[in-house]
Amino acid sequence: MYPGEKVQGGTVMRWIDEAANVCAARWSGLPVVAVFAGGVRFYQPVRVGDLVELEARLVHTGPRSMHLSVRARAGDRREREPMLIAHGLTVMVSAGADRKALPVKQWTAVSEQDQVLERRALELVGLRNKAAHEWAGG
Repeated sequence: MYPGEKVQGGTVMRWIDEAANVCAARWSGLPVVAVFAGGVRFYQPVRVGDLVELEARLVHTGPRSMHLSVRARAGDRREREPMLIAHGLTVMVSAGADRKALPVKQWTAVSEQDQVLERRALELVGLRNKAAHEWAGG
């Protein structure tokens, strides 16, 4: 890749996954794995040489899962503040030796923004579950 070329979307998705992994592992104190990644929306292209920053934020915990909202920003560090380039939701779990998801320390939405993000995360996962049920012939 050369400076100025666009970075592929798959690379940005990998960065989102890595940021979610770090956040979930810090929350749980255990190694984690992704069980869902979706709702990724791309807003702007990223160019080779841009400064990229990622922000992963816990937005919901289930009995055995952690839902994380991840925002990616990028921009030419000499000309402007980073702009939103992508946003996605990732669901992570910590798996035991038997490969079953372990219980998770619970998180509570406090601010209005937290509550909105939690509702959106649950809606997205609900849509995915509904679609999976329909595809399975249910």
